[in-house]
Amino acid sequence: MRRLFAADTRIAGTLRVRPGPTGYNYLGWYCAGRARIVVDGAARVCTGLHFSGQIQGQEVEVVYTRTRLVHVLAEFTATGLTRLTHVLGKRIRGSTMPVGEAAPELAKFLPARLDGSGASLRARLDAFQRGLAALAESAAPPMDYLDEAVKLIEDEGGQIAVANVARRLGVSPRQLQRRFNDVVGIGPKYFAKVIQLNVALGALLNDDQAYLAALSHDCGYYDQAHFAHVMQEFFRQGPGEFLRSRDRVLATFLGRSR
Repeated sequence: MRRLFAADTRIAGTLRVRPGPTGYNYLGWYCAGRARIVVDGAARVCTGLHFSGQIQGQEVEVVYTRTRLVHVLAEFTATGLTRLTHVLGKRIRGSTMPVGEAAPELAKFLPARLDGSGASLRARLDAFQRGLAALAESAAPPMDYLDEAVKLIEDEGGQIAVANVARRLGVSPRQLQRRFNDVVGIGPKYFAKVIQLNVALGALLNDDQAYLAALSHDCGYYDQAHFAHVMQEFFRQGPGEFLRSRDRVLATFLGRSR
């Protein structure tokens, strides 16, 4: 697991969140409240334990309306969710789904450890972490060359060619692509692109728009226009609009995904 997030708030009206790609998969628990998840125009209500998979080109919106929201969310390493839960990343790609839909046995195992956890956020966080720790006993071992491939891409901030990764690991690019797509839920080239962008977003949040030209070069983009084009592709907004966004929490979350 990379990070653990928690929200405990009351939403009086309607809150709309448009998540962007982070390169990682999630296991969450709506301890209280519910969300309406809209993916490419198709909506479903999400409560309780859920998986949230990779976003790659999908239009995703999470809508909360007049609810008391208590939400715990675990962000996993690129291979961590599959190793811990045995659910492949490709199974949950582009969707948020109940745990029981992808892993029926897990839907029996985790609730038994979460029920009666107490009403406080701290008690729920502790119960959630204990439940995940219990899963470690049956976790899969490190995934051959795949974990090393992820590390190479992350260490280079996404600025490494997939062919170079495959060559250093002694596998074919096609073999790496297939394995990466199955487990992580996206291909290595797209994963590198997301990592590269998140590095840039972190720098952008720290340095502001005045440093955008230097930032574009430092993060591996041809020029400022190239960086702006990638921002539009991922978030439907340019760097300036991104910085002015009212959703600073989401922006900071994405910018710190590295």
